[in-house]
Amino acid sequence: MPGGGLDVVGIVRLLFWALQLVVLIRCVLSWLRTPSYTSRWLWFWNFIYAVTEPLLAPIRRAISRFSGGARLDFSPFVLVLLLSVVEQIIIRLIVRR
Repeated sequence: MPGGGLDVVGIVRLLFWALQLVVLIRCVLSWLRTPSYTSRWLWFWNFIYAVTEPLLAPIRRAISRFSGGARLDFSPFVLVLLLSVVEQIIIRLIVRR
């Protein structure tokens, strides 16, 4: 695109990067204590969980069938890998046209 703007591939990469960043933030937040209802950070916490939980829950359920009760949650790692694969597939489909 002339003028240095974002092309479609750039927008796809930006969206997937942002989603992966939100997953990383979710991992960091999981190590912290949930904020109280009067905290000014509660909206941010709720937003991050609302965005990531619909993506992580099915992966977590699928992993739990094979994990045998392991305490480590690998669902964010699996989600980032899946997002990377889907991103590459979408970019290849866009570039082919």
